[in-house]
Amino acid sequence: MREFIGGSDYRSAIRVAERYLVAGDSELMELHREAKVELQAIQEAKRTQIILEKLNGTAADNYEENLKLYRELVSLHPGAEKYQSKVNFYSGKLTEKKQEEEEERRQEKVAEERVKRIRVQFSPWDGSHRNLEQLIKQTMHDPSSYEHVETTYGDRGDHLIVRTVFRGANAFGGIVRNSVKAKVSLDGQILSIIE
Repeated sequence: MREFIGGSDYRSAIRVAERYLVAGDSELMELHREAKVELQAIQEAKRTQIILEKLNGTAADNYEENLKLYRELVSLHPGAEKYQSKVNFYSGKLTEKKQEEEEERRQEKVAEERVKRIRVQFSPWDGSHRNLEQLIKQTMHDPSSYEHVETTYGDRGDHLIVRTVFRGANAFGGIVRNSVKAKVSLDGQILSIIE
């Protein structure tokens, strides 16, 4: 066993010792323990080298992989503050990234809800704004002659500017083309007529 340990062949030393451990010899048990400790140190050093090489090839913004590798280093070297600080750093970065992703998803959901809220104000068939069309018909000389041509809108954040082009009969019975531009709330209520 001493020859194996002296030659750094710890596996052979352990194999030999395990055959005779039942004898209870304290010197043999100590040599067995020493060989196991040395073999474990060699294995940990090799594993550490492999992990460090992986870290060298891992992009700094790959937080998940860096965190996994540094956690493995901490498990191999529990007292190494350098590795623990890297675990803390990448844990923080990963938490920030997840929070940013959650915020992006929340903002996307808010934007989708806003689009739906606006879209329901308009007819899916001809694109006319329902409430503005009603208001126009109420002010026309002959509401039954109303014919929608086109409706466009601009989103101004807290309100919409909606422009409707239409045809209808004037007081003399002639069909004329006209347009109305209105300030409209996000819920579709007409706030004011602009022109």
